[in-house]
Amino acid sequence: MKQRSSPRDAVGSELLHDTHSSKLDVWLARLSHISQFGLFALTIGALYFTVIPLYKTAALEENIARRESELNATNTKLEAATIELAKVRFEIYERTRVEVIREIVSSAPQCAGLMEPPNSFGVRTKDHYEKNLLKHDAGRCLWSSFDGSRAKEKLSPVDFAYLKREIETKTGELECMQNQALLDIRSVPERAATDPSSIIADAAAVDDAEKLNRLMPPGFFNEKFKLQNAIESVRSEIYFTFSNAVVNEFLKLKGLDWPDDK
Repeated sequence: MKQRSSPRDAVGSELLHDTHSSKLDVWLARLSHISQFGLFALTIGALYFTVIPLYKTAALEENIARRESELNATNTKLEAATIELAKVRFEIYERTRVEVIREIVSSAPQCAGLMEPPNSFGVRTKDHYEKNLLKHDAGRCLWSSFDGSRAKEKLSPVDFAYLKREIETKTGELECMQNQALLDIRSVPERAATDPSSIIADAAAVDDAEKLNRLMPPGFFNEKFKLQNAIESVRSEIYFTFSNAVVNEFLKLKGLDWPDDK
């Protein structure tokens, strides 16, 4: 026969069941707390390793962008200042270059023989124009003026080389011009002897001769005197034409096409 369970056994069984349920609830509660703490820790970790670095990166990028903007503005100002400084330096250099040319050109009257023209010798001789022309070597005088200007110290190497070539060219041209003027002056008496009509005094010389004729005794202003006056007039014209040509050659230096301007 089947034995009936006693009430005591039933109570014990219930107590045992309640004890197991109670322990399970405790562990479930603990696990819930642990999972909540883990979730909190995970959230903190995610915040620390993702959000905060992203914020720092964004802040750094913003700071870099601001610094780049400031740097670009500074570079723009620096470029403008550099351009302005270069402009001022070139203007100063241009003035220096002008002064070099002005110093060379200032010697033109001396090199052309205009500072001591033939008439300043007092009593004229038949070759006073020739002597005065030989006394002033225009080409050598130009080179001395160039050498004394210290152009090598003041100009850029390119400009100095260019100016030196121009001076060398003009020195040769002036030498040819002077030789031709000397030859022309020497040939006037020969031309007068061959064809007196080819020797024509200028209007000023004729006017001076007529004034002198009125002051002198009759017969003083004869054909020989007129011819000699015409010879002196033609020689004077040759001399001062050459002198003016020398001055013009010097003045041409003011219009040089400098290579450093290109």
